[in-house]
Amino acid sequence: MSLFEQEPRSEGDEKEGLADLFRYPSLEALLERKEALEAVRTRLEYTERDLERVIRQGPRDDVPRAQRALQAVSATLALLKELEQLKLSK
Repeated sequence: MSLFEQEPRSEGDEKEGLADLFRYPSLEALLERKEALEAVRTRLEYTERDLERVIRQGPRDDVPRAQRALQAVSATLALLKELEQLKLSK
C-alpha cells in the first residue's frame, strides 16, 4: 500500500505524514528546535544560489522554471524569517 492509499488515523497523523513524505520537519518542530530551522534555512539558501546560477548561466529552456522555483524558495525563506521573528517577540 502506498502513502497515498493509506488512511490517516487522525488529523495530526495526516500532517506528520506529509512532512515525512517531503522530508521536511513540521513547522512546529522547526520553530521549537533552532538547529532544525537553521538546517532547513541553509538548504534553502544553497538552493536559492543554485537557482540564481541556473538563471544566469543555465540553458535558456530552464530559465523560466528556475525563476518560478526561485520565487517559491525566496518566499519560503521570507516566511521562515518572519515566523522566527514572531516567535522571538513572544
